[in-house]
Amino acid sequence: MSKYTVIDFFSGAGGLSKGFLDAYYDIILGVDWDDDSLVTFQKNHSDSKALKLDLFDVNNLQIIVNYIDQIHKKVDIIVGGPPCQGFSLTGPRNFDDP
Repeated sequence: MSKYTVIDFFSGAGGLSKGFLDAYYDIILGVDWDDDSLVTFQKNHSDSKALKLDLFDVNNLQIIVNYIDQIHKKVDIIVGGPPCQGFSLTGPRNFDDP
């Protein structure tokens, strides 16, 4: 039986998709805007691709579609991480937030 495939939007370091990985799902892609987070994502998900894209730019969705087509995978699950309150541009940006 094949594994369900997952892509992770706003992936950060990949904590949310790591749970899916530990449950034997196939994480095929993580997308975020932060370079350091993507480096960590790639280390946590060595068989996955990490893409630096601004998901608020709808044109970048085509890049994701093209990548999925290129690797000949079907996406079963899309997850999206909630923003980290201490760092998110949409939140209060409290750098002292534990």
